Amino acid sequence: MNRVRYELANIYLTEIKDDDRGIKLLQDVTEAGGEYESDSHYLIARHLLEIKDIDTAEKHVQKYSTVPCTDDRVRSRMYDLGNTCAEAGLKHQARGLFNKISASDSNFKDIKNRINTLTQSSGTGREIPEAVMVVDICESSRMMDLYGDGATYLIKNALEGIMFPIFKDKKSSFTKGIGDGFLVCFHNSKSALDAASQILESVHTYNSNVKDGPEIHLRFGLHFGEVRPDGDRHGTNVNIPFRVEGLKEDDLVVVKDGISREEFTSIDRIFITEALYNDVLKKGNYNICYLGLFELRNITGMHKIYQVMTGNEK
Repeated sequence: MNRVRYELANIYLTEIKDDDRGIKLLQDVTEAGGEYESDSHYLIARHLLEIKDIDTAEKHVQKYSTVPCTDDRVRSRMYDLGNTCAEAGLKHQARGLFNKISASDSNFKDIKNRINTLTQSSGTGREIPEAVMVVDICESSRMMDLYGDGATYLIKNALEGIMFPIFKDKKSSFTKGIGDGFLVCFHNSKSALDAASQILESVHTYNSNVKDGPEIHLRFGLHFGEVRPDGDRHGTNVNIPFRVEGLKEDDLVVVKDGISREEFTSIDRIFITEALYNDVLKKGNYNICYLGLFELRNITGMHKIYQVMTGNEK
C-alpha cells in the first residue's frame, strides 16, 4: 500500500500539480513507516522549504538526515536537500547534511567547498528593502472535486496570463511559483499594492465570462521589510506575508476600531501588514480598513493587519 501511495504522490506532485493531495499521501506514508518512509520525508521537506513553511520542513529534514548515507542515490538527495536548506536559511541543517555526505565520501561532488562556504558565511548576508507579495489560489482542492484533476492546472495557467503582464508593468524584482500560488517582490509598496488590486479586478472580469468551468479566487498577503536576495528571497520578512495570506476568521482578536468576525473576508481579499500600510499610506488613494490584531505563527508579538478594499471581496 505504501508503494502505491508513494507512486501516486509523485504523480500528483510532478504531473497533475496537485501539491496538497501529493503531500497528504506522503504524510500517510511517513506515518505508516516502512520502505518509502525516508524518501517521503525528503519530498515533503523539499516541498515545504519551497513554499517557506520552514518550521514544519525542518522536522522532515531532521528525519531524512538520520538515513544511512551508504550510496550515491542517498548522497545525491542529501546534497540537494542541503542546498535547499541553505537557500531557505537553515544553515545548521545544511551543514549537518553536507558533513554526513563528506563522512561517507569526502570526494562527492563539491562537498568540501559547500561545507567551507557555509562555515565562512556570517549567516546574515546583504539585505534590501522590498515589498513582498504572496498570492494563493483559494479552494483548489474543491475545484478539483468539482471540475476534475486538471482544474488547478487550468486556473494557474489562466492566472499567469493575467498576472505576469501586471508584474512586468509594475517592475517586479522577483517572481516564484509556490504550490498553488506565487511569491512576488517589488521595489516599493505602491507597486505591490497596485499590482494586487489590478489582478483582483482582472480576475473579477475573467470570472464574469466563465460559463461552465472553474472560477479564480485569490488571497493576497503583503508586507514591507528587509529581505535577503541571494538568488531567492529569504528572511523573516518573507515568512510574514505567508502567514498573513492564510489568516482565518478565528485568528482575529477583535479590538476597538477594528471589524467583527462576521465582517471577516474569506476570499478575493488583500491583507497587508502595518509596515506596508505605513509605507504606502501617503502614496496613493486607497480604501484601507483596519481589521484588528492577529498572532502570526512563529513571528513574535501581536500584529495589526489591514485590508485593502477593492469592491471584489467575498
